[in-house]
Amino acid sequence: MIKKIYYLTLPIFLLLLLSSCANTQKIAILESLPLPDHKNISCCWQIQQQLSITYDDINIDLQAVIALTKNQKSQPKLTLVLLDPLGRRLLSIDNTLGKINVVAAPGGKMELPAKFLLSSIYLAYWPQENWHEALANSPWNLIERTAGKRTLTYQKKSIIDILRTPATPSASNRNISEPKQVPKSVPKIGEHIKIKHYLKNFKVDIYTLTRQDI
Repeated sequence: MIKKIYYLTLPIFLLLLLSSCANTQKIAILESLPLPDHKNISCCWQIQQQLSITYDDINIDLQAVIALTKNQKSQPKLTLVLLDPLGRRLLSIDNTLGKINVVAAPGGKMELPAKFLLSSIYLAYWPQENWHEALANSPWNLIERTAGKRTLTYQKKSIIDILRTPATPSASNRNISEPKQVPKSVPKIGEHIKIKHYLKNFKVDIYTLTRQDI
């Protein structure tokens, strides 16, 4: 039976994620992964998600708020706010034109894998053509296995699987304001994202609770 633990034990889990030899660790947390641009991405929206992170018999439940907006110069900006089970902010990350800014919560005792967390959003939602352009001439590749399933590789070795499962009709109907036609790159209410990490033997289940245009 999976053992539930709370935000106080989050640093223990992250030690498992971050511990390894230096080179393997950099690959595992996607430190050198180029990120795609925001070309042809529908703006602007905000979503709330529930995250369940599993490592062996350890399970951590977190929350996330993700928003794609534009700054004062009309430049696209992707923001991720990670929250503990009590709704308290752990980390804020934003990316504007490739410039990544990370703000940890006051009093935080450990650095979170910000690049991995941010990259997971792009891996789940950004179009394949954007990724193809970003990863050209790099050791990274994103392979579209089937509709909704992708594999991120490094030097032809599988690093992460990403499975995007559409919402069921009942889940979509929970929010009557959800448009009938939503671009593929935009997260949808009731969608499930499953992330499997090959180097670290952990999984992340993500469920989109709400979405709104902003």
